[in-house]
Amino acid sequence: MKKVYFAASALFVAGIAGAQVQSQQAVHTIAPFTKEVRSEMTAGQDRMGGDPIPGGTDDFDTPANWTMPTDANGHAWIHTSTTPSDVNTYMGAMASTTAANGFAAFNGVQYLLAGVVDPQDAVLSYTPAINCSTFPAVTLKFQQRYRAFNSDQTFVEVSGDNGATYTQYEINTALATNGPAVQETVSLNVSAVAGSQSQVKVRFRWLETSGDDAYGSGYGWMVDDFGLYEAYNYDQEITKGFIRSGVVYDPGLDYYMIPTTQITSIDFSATRCNLGAVGQTGSKLNVTVDKGATVFTGTSTPGTLAFGACDSIGLTTTYTPASGLGVYDITMWLDQTNAEEITSNDSVYSFIEVTDYMYSRDNDDVNGAISAVSSNPEGALMIGNVFEIFANDQIGAIHVYISDATTNEGQLVYGQIYRFDGTDYVYVEATPDYTIGAGDVDNWMRLVLNNPVDVAAGDDLLIVAGHYGGTDPVEFYMAQAVDEGTVLGYIDGSLFQLTSPQAIMVRTDSRDFTGIDAATATNFFVGQNMPNPFNNTSMISYSLNEASNVSVTFTDVTGKVVKTVNQGTQDAGNYTLTVDGSDMAEGVYFYTFTIGDNKVTKQMIVSKK
Repeated sequence: MKKVYFAASALFVAGIAGAQVQSQQAVHTIAPFTKEVRSEMTAGQDRMGGDPIPGGTDDFDTPANWTMPTDANGHAWIHTSTTPSDVNTYMGAMASTTAANGFAAFNGVQYLLAGVVDPQDAVLSYTPAINCSTFPAVTLKFQQRYRAFNSDQTFVEVSGDNGATYTQYEINTALATNGPAVQETVSLNVSAVAGSQSQVKVRFRWLETSGDDAYGSGYGWMVDDFGLYEAYNYDQEITKGFIRSGVVYDPGLDYYMIPTTQITSIDFSATRCNLGAVGQTGSKLNVTVDKGATVFTGTSTPGTLAFGACDSIGLTTTYTPASGLGVYDITMWLDQTNAEEITSNDSVYSFIEVTDYMYSRDNDDVNGAISAVSSNPEGALMIGNVFEIFANDQIGAIHVYISDATTNEGQLVYGQIYRFDGTDYVYVEATPDYTIGAGDVDNWMRLVLNNPVDVAAGDDLLIVAGHYGGTDPVEFYMAQAVDEGTVLGYIDGSLFQLTSPQAIMVRTDSRDFTGIDAATATNFFVGQNMPNPFNNTSMISYSLNEASNVSVTFTDVTGKVVKTVNQGTQDAGNYTLTVDGSDMAEGVYFYTFTIGDNKVTKQMIVSKK
């Protein structure tokens, strides 16, 4: 087992704080894909229902139709036609169809901003009972605006016995913590509770039970245009689609960029729900992969999806990309023996890209950023993703994407590689420290490893980016939601994992950069001083692809400047700088090349032995 020792909460810069970290084991067996843990494709959200059930729709133009009691700690929903200003700041304005005539809102961010959060259990109830006695299949639909946070939970609760008992439907569970706000129409099959019942009640519930924690609330939740609708007979919904590869993590992980050296078979699967009024016969999953022209088609074994049921479905055949470099577009959709009466919820879309050398778990879609953990917001951090290796290869560099925060500029970053040895992740190699320049902000940086790393089929690697902390720590971008146990990091030498994680935008590069500084801008590179360690003299080679002003600063571990060299403006070409260490005490030093607007920092050691 991989032991996880550290418990904290992550501090995200795309909001106030971030996802919780659990003290638990990061085991190799990933939870089944039917749970809310997989990286998912984008499903159609705004699905039209059938005929509205009489008395079962409301657009919030009459506040008296809704009950909004205050909970034990003074929290409550409000009826408004204007998004609260602090909610608007963090998740934008409500954009429902009839927002102008009113909607309901729970303002969670006001408690976050206050810094002390009591437990919250706020309920919004539709007062009238709805007669569904002649409707065996019922779809509940409403419009919402929501942004996920640490530990808030959002529920729709439905009663078929006039409020004596309620069944909970938790929603928004698959949204990435601190990701962007979603404005969407949500549809739920509530037939099991409301179908054929004469006194149906519906309510919305915001729940936050952690309490006494500045990170224990959420941004907010706004709902509008609620209704119960008669379900169509033939209506399936594909809720998620998965593209997976690998055997180290069962049933595999998602990869979006695959170097030719790591091409392997891909499994396709999905989760589906029957929203229809009858059982769906001949239900099956279809998959096409396109790269300018269809290169793969596959279909699952047809079967029956019972009334009100949700389950998983997958192809028995796999696909291995074989049409060369480029993007392979993937479409998954459901059909059945009878024609689908609603088709906008049947399909999901994704992609993979075969590359020369880049290997990626992120989908290149920025969805927040992480800089620290809340228990130590100014501390050093290493964070990254696990990767499975499918064939013998070599890694020469790590690519890292940092945020657009100007506070990133001038700070040091680095990358490291760890390999799982059956018990723990073991350090393998690192890149030199690199000073972030103005041109690196909101950009990918290539950090070259000190030595290329040979990897073998079956290796389980952890690829991380790191910084040294500070008042405004470096912000690493994140992308889509991924499996728990696959985003790991280190704080003070202890391994931890994020719950509800998102892929860190950290990638591997299979090229050999021996002798070339990985983190340089495109117009120069700086080599490692040789020899290192050294006594009296050492040489630093560097190269300019265009004329630039060059200066070098040498500092000790306290940051004190011990030597400066100003080379002035130099033409494009190769150069060598001789470092005189005769007047430097034994110890560790850093040399920083400033070349135009860019900087790169490396470490050197003076030894008098």
